Amino acid sequence: MSAGRYAAADGSFVKSARGALARGVALIAVAVVIGILLLEATDPPDSLVDPATVATNATAGDDSSSSAPPASDDPEAPGTTAEGGQPAFDPGSVSVLVANGSSVPGAAGRLSATIEEGGYSIAPPADTPEDVDASVVYFVEGFEEAATAIAASLSPAPSVAALPDPPPVSAGDLGDAEVVVVVAAELAESA
Repeated sequence: MSAGRYAAADGSFVKSARGALARGVALIAVAVVIGILLLEATDPPDSLVDPATVATNATAGDDSSSSAPPASDDPEAPGTTAEGGQPAFDPGSVSVLVANGSSVPGAAGRLSATIEEGGYSIAPPADTPEDVDASVVYFVEGFEEAATAIAASLSPAPSVAALPDPPPVSAGDLGDAEVVVVVAAELAESA
């Protein structure tokens, strides 16, 4: 067999092709590893929770984990009006962000699903920059009643406070949320 018009008789073309193939495979492997590391660094751990599993687990439990505020005929009860115990606000118009401030994976995702059952609009779960000691339901001005109703629906009931400046989550995670639930270990373990 004779060497082709452009191929040398010493087999250097084959060596060159093998080298190019090896470099291409190595480049693809490095790109995949970098992609995985970037996804791992930017996706919160709660994003891996299957919403269908969360909903099934939340409904399979006892009725004490319901996220809806307890019905009450007491006009002084949080989340009610004087005319018959109906909420003075529409839960669907309240945007709630749940942030995991514990080392319990998936806690914000599970609690988000529980709160969503109460009719609230839920933002994607987030993480706090560091673990917190106690769970708190924060609110922006005008949403204290909604925050109080959400806190009352959780067990153990967290404290309620105005949203601090700076907020306990990044501004990108906060978005348009009017209520922010920061989950510490005691609430994460019951979620």
